[in-house]
Amino acid sequence: MQQVTGIPFEEYVASEFFQPIGMHTATYFYPADHPEQLARLYAKDGVTPQPYWHILVRPSGAINASARDMAAYLRFFLNRGEVDSRALLRPESLERMERPGTGLGVGLGLTTGYGLCNYTSERGGVLWHGHNGGVNGGLTEMAYSPDLGVGYAFMINSENSAGFEPIAELLAAYVTRDHPKPPLPPPATVDPELPPRFAGFYKLAASRNANLRFLDWLLSDAHLSFNPTHLVADPLLGPARLLPAVTPRTFRSPEGPAATRGFTEVEGRRLYWAGMATFEQVPTWTVWTPRVVGGLWLGLSLSTLLFGLVWVPRWLRGRLEPDSGVFLRSCPLVAALACATAAGMFVASTRNTSLLFARYGEPTLWSIGFCVLTVLFLLAAVVGVLTALRRPPVSTRRLVRWHALFASLLHLVVALYLLYWGVIGWRTWT
Repeated sequence: MQQVTGIPFEEYVASEFFQPIGMHTATYFYPADHPEQLARLYAKDGVTPQPYWHILVRPSGAINASARDMAAYLRFFLNRGEVDSRALLRPESLERMERPGTGLGVGLGLTTGYGLCNYTSERGGVLWHGHNGGVNGGLTEMAYSPDLGVGYAFMINSENSAGFEPIAELLAAYVTRDHPKPPLPPPATVDPELPPRFAGFYKLAASRNANLRFLDWLLSDAHLSFNPTHLVADPLLGPARLLPAVTPRTFRSPEGPAATRGFTEVEGRRLYWAGMATFEQVPTWTVWTPRVVGGLWLGLSLSTLLFGLVWVPRWLRGRLEPDSGVFLRSCPLVAALACATAAGMFVASTRNTSLLFARYGEPTLWSIGFCVLTVLFLLAAVVGVLTALRRPPVSTRRLVRWHALFASLLHLVVALYLLYWGVIGWRTWT
């Protein structure tokens, strides 16, 4: 836009949209002339202040606006691009913003999903358009229903999302209180070709945050099956859900009338489209192997730590025999401590976004320590396996040796998994 018009993007939007719409305080920049207009932002605890976040790519979500401005913005969408009988956008342009043009759902004939910075969501049996967002210390949502002619927008000055969804539910219920809910269509009959081809286990095919793909691959498991009129979705995390069929190959949530899910096959990959996420069918062993290995690893790691509480004090007091395999015992203990400390350091920094960026966005004791600890985890696992496979000292108990061997082997498996995903030696500041 800036290249075509020759006008800075922020100035063009202000003159062509903000002012005509009536968004008189809206700006993409920090309002240095009127800082009192800004709400103070807080971390999840509601006490720790958060600094103003200067977003580099401003069109992605840098607008500062008052509640009154957002009400005017909602009216602009509900009036289909008109303000005081003046058309700022054609209705067709808004409809294109609201309609997905890419994604697997389009090929399935679904009209729900992510359009042009505008997506659909279901709440209270109503299909809403709009978007939400968040910055350091703040969460927002704007949603509207062109069919009902209602909408809402709200902002909270905290990163704590616990109350965010209940507020949205209350607002949605309030603005639709005088409108009857759309009738839910009766369930269709599921295509008989779906169960034999698409029933089974699925994992998330594309992560929103590539750095956390290693967690998504472990925690996004879902088992999908069918009955004559429903899809049965049973995720690893959360309760199973019965999703009625809208057409023989598409499905909806129990509360909403529109189809939001479906199945397709692309280049031999069997895919499940669920709202705005794509899941891929995977072999059963890729689901159960991580669960079994992960359970054994956690159990042996815990036993290693508890075991260390016994033998380390004895060793420090000189009560262990000199040839009792202290180094053999130490390797899995060091690996377990390194992994637990690295994970704890990272999780402890997620209580607010500013803290996470400050600690891991540049070389600090936290970010460098995390990097070193992950490397130490891998090295301790390798050395532990090699040490346990060597001929142990005569006085080393067989149970100690086998425990160290299996614990180190499982540490090594987990470390290699993390190495594959780039977590080992992860320099978060680069």
